[in-house]
Amino acid sequence: MVQVVLSPVAVPLREWVLRERAKRFARTTAAICEELPEDPTARKLGRQVSAAATAVYIGYRAACVSKSPEQFVVNISAVARHAKRVRRMLLALVQANYLAIETARELILEARGLEAIFTASRNTARRRKAARRKPSTT
Repeated sequence: MVQVVLSPVAVPLREWVLRERAKRFARTTAAICEELPEDPTARKLGRQVSAAATAVYIGYRAACVSKSPEQFVVNISAVARHAKRVRRMLLALVQANYLAIETARELILEARGLEAIFTASRNTARRRKAARRKPSTT
């Protein structure tokens, strides 16, 4: 029997799926950061990576409930920046040999994917906002 998981609140399915994806990204990143060596530098970078990944999830939730298109653009831009920061910091952890590439590969790819989604969303929101401002010439 196939079990269907419904969103607990009335939100569009795509939004809910992306919210769950961001949540899973934050949790997985935090779990990997907990497994870093006891080196102070590794731990500090791990805390920063974990905080940025959590900011992706929290920021996306904030963007979803934005009260205006302008606020949405600001929030989603911050989310895209946090996703990019996570990707860069994971790469730094790999280059410093604190994290194996096999462990970080999926998270780096997910960070890149989320960054692309949020950047595209920001660009779409900006285009729609500009289109609303243009007077129609009919």
